[in-house]
Amino acid sequence: MKPLLAKILVLLLTFAFVLSLVACNTNDDNQTKPTDTGSQQQTDNTSEPDDTTSQGDNAENNLLSGTYKVARKNIYVDTPNYNMIEEGYTRIFLDGSTKYVTFTCVKSETAESLEDAHAKAFDRFKSGVDSHHHINDGDNLQTVNVTVNSVTAIQYEGTVSAGNNPVYDAYTYGYSFIFEGLPCAIIGVVHDEDQPEEEKQLLKEIVDEMMKTVRNSK
Repeated sequence: MKPLLAKILVLLLTFAFVLSLVACNTNDDNQTKPTDTGSQQQTDNTSEPDDTTSQGDNAENNLLSGTYKVARKNIYVDTPNYNMIEEGYTRIFLDGSTKYVTFTCVKSETAESLEDAHAKAFDRFKSGVDSHHHINDGDNLQTVNVTVNSVTAIQYEGTVSAGNNPVYDAYTYGYSFIFEGLPCAIIGVVHDEDQPEEEKQLLKEIVDEMMKTVRNSK
């Protein structure tokens, strides 16, 4: 009788051992394995930039961080990380209450000369920023013809009569040019009435860098 009991006990112990091994394997299989789901989800949820602004691959330094594309035209320019305001033919990139830079493209007209391009683009610029910053004239600007990145342009610097009450002289720096057959302009204005010199210098550097990036492909 005792040998039979011993055999039964051995069988029970063996069966219990097998069950414990099966349970361990099942638990191991159900362990959560590390995956790249988090990083993949972050990539999938990254919003694509729209068809007018994006991160700038061609920005030359930390002054410029984005790219603006003229709608339905192959005209691109890198832009600073300022608040963009849509205003018809003119895009305003606003830096708070001190300064702004603009890109104007007169898509409805052509230009017969640089002077013609300047007249048309500057006029559109004034009307484009009017709801934000009133420009009375552009008569007090010194101009010179230059070539930047194979684009011939009129470069200008000086002051414009700005504001309504009070009226004051605002520093202005920019370029007018013909690109893809259209009158275009990059114009910056310091609209702080105190006209701080450091803002004028920074504005000039930004406009110069933007002009270097004007191109017909992304």
